[in-house]
Parts: sequence; structure tokens; C-alpha cells
Amino acid sequence: MHRSRAASSDLVQFFRKLDYLQLAVSGLLLAIGVVFIRSIGVQIGSPGALAYFSRQLTWITVGMAAYLFFAVIDYRRIQYRIAALVMYLVCLILLLVVLVWGKEVNNATRWLLIGGIRVQPSEPAKFAVIAVLAGLLASNSWKSKRWQTFLLSIAAVGVPYVLIAKEPDLGSALMLLPIYFSMLFVAGIKWRYVVIGFVGVLLVGIIGFIDYSREKPVLLRKYQRDRIRIFLDPKHDIQNRGHQPYQARLGVGSGGWSGKGIGRGTQNVLGFLPQMAAHNDFIFSVIAEETGFCGVAALLLLYAILLYTILRTAFFAPPYGRLLAVGTAIMFFFHIFINIGMSIGVAPVSGLSLPLVSYGGSFIVITMAMLGLMQSIRTHH
Repeated sequence: MHRSRAASSDLVQFFRKLDYLQLAVSGLLLAIGVVFIRSIGVQIGSPGALAYFSRQLTWITVGMAAYLFFAVIDYRRIQYRIAALVMYLVCLILLLVVLVWGKEVNNATRWLLIGGIRVQPSEPAKFAVIAVLAGLLASNSWKSKRWQTFLLSIAAVGVPYVLIAKEPDLGSALMLLPIYFSMLFVAGIKWRYVVIGFVGVLLVGIIGFIDYSREKPVLLRKYQRDRIRIFLDPKHDIQNRGHQPYQARLGVGSGGWSGKGIGRGTQNVLGFLPQMAAHNDFIFSVIAEETGFCGVAALLLLYAILLYTILRTAFFAPPYGRLLAVGTAIMFFFHIFINIGMSIGVAPVSGLSLPLVSYGGSFIVITMAMLGLMQSIRTHH
């Protein structure tokens, strides 16, 4: 009887502490994604395009299970019961396996076929890196053996970075860097290390620019050089690689104040945005064309509220929870910034999805799991 009352009390406390604003905003973003993925499928009309809608619903269902699991458990178990380390090692194994037996799509080997389902190991790897880094930077060893722990943290980021870049998926690999530096900053790294890191990044950028300017680049692969060229001027290869970003910009610009109406976007209907990209990489372009400035402003407001709720959770959390939340917020922010940037010409095409809105299996599930973890931090701090 006593246990039953205690369990009932814990359940009441759990529901009382839930971040309902974050829950509502997440639900609205998922609904927006589902509406436009279905709209795109109906417009294109092919069986393959229509299938994305039902698949997205399936992934959201799986994501809801992951959300509930991470929301209910005490997030501190991930730190103290080496669950983060196990998850990290599993992700490293999957990243190695994908290089050997992965499915190649568009000259990149990023996916594993497991039981007929495509899984992208780089997505859970981001989650695992955040969890491991949070454990390292919130540990006593960070306070007592800062230099050694700092080197260990570099290795924790560096190994998956190299493996993901090898696929090649430079966009996802580079995503690990702002996550790492932001978590280091929150953990209290000394300013001289921040300056050294900034200078290091600046030097890498200069070396990359020099390499890009050469006739035969040594460091950059051909597709990477092409992406930079097309980012700077999509008309450089308007018939091939420059076609998608150029048409995406036209779609955004033609939306006007209130858009053309859902299902009436000409860039998508007439096939200027390829079927394989409209529901994922360039879904923002479809939303902008069909809902205009008002719809885009509402979407950005929802994302701003979502990021606010995550950072609010970080502000009130103890060190480990704070680091988890900051890493999550930075990951979401850069996914949002780069995905939208691809459609408006301020970022090169990199294949990063728009959180909760773009079609995607692995990313939807991992995104919802991380949001569930934010609820756990809020209810257990």
C-alpha cells in the first residue's frame, strides 16, 4: 500500500514538472512536417512520394516510444551507469560497419540496411557524443585532471568525426564541432583555450581556402569543392548540382507575404525541386512558397520557443543535465540554421534535416529521444 502511494505520488510529481510548452511546440512542429510531407506526396502523385507520409507516421510512432522512455527514466542513470559509454561504443561500431557494408546513395555510404529499414548511424552518434562529453565534463576528473580529461574529450569527438567524414558526410561531422566547443565553454574552460581553439579553426579555414583555390585540391574532395562553388554561385552548374539550391531560392522568394496556399507551390508541383529532396533537405522551401512570410515567421517562432525551453531547462539543471541540454540546443540550432540556410543561399547543401519537420527515420527518432531526455532533466533535477 505504501509503495502504491509512493508510486502514485511520483507520477503526480512527474506530470506536474513536465514542460508542457516544449511538448506543445514539439507536437506542432511534427504536425507541420506531416502536413507538408503529405502535401508534397499528393502533389507529386507517385507511389514513392505518397509512401513518405505513412513512413513518417511510423517513425513518429517509434519516436514517441523513445520520447516516453527517456522522459520517464532518471537521466542521471545515463551518466552513472555507463549507459552513455555503451551507447557511444555501439555507435562507433555501427559507423565502422557502415563504411564496410553500408548502402551507397549519391556517392555516399551513410546508411545501413537492417531488416529492410535504412538506418543512418551518424544520427545516434551525435546523441552519444553529447552524452559522453557531458559525462566527462561534469566529472570530478574534469576538475582535478583537466588537461588529461580535455585530451580525452578531443578523442571522444575526433574518432566519430573522422568516421562520419569518411562516409563521406562532412555536414554531420562538422556538426560535432560547435557541439563540442559550446559544451567546453559551459563546462568552464579557460579563455586561453577558447582563443587557441578559435585560432586553430581560423587556420584550418585559411588552409582550406588555399586548397580550394588550387587547380588540384589536396584536402578537399571533388564533390566538396563543387558544393562550395555552387554555394557561392548556383548558376555555375545550373543544370546539375546547382539546380536544387537555385530552385529552392526561387521557391522561397516567390512565396510573398501569405504564400500560394498549401499544395499549390509551383516549384514542387512542376518538379523543379527533385522528389528525393523536397520532403527532406528542401522542405523549408516548400513551406516558404506555400505559406509565405507569415508561415515562415510562425515556423521560426516555434523553433525559437523550442530552443528557449531547452536552454531554460539547462539554466536550472545541475552540471551534467546542463551540459546535455546545451549540447542538444546547439545541435538543434545548427540543424535549423543550416537547413534553412541551404534554401536561402547562406549555407552550402549539406543534407542536414530540419528538426521534427523534415522526413527522416533515424533523425526523427533521435530528435524525439533527446527531447524526452530534456523532460527527464526537468522532472528529475
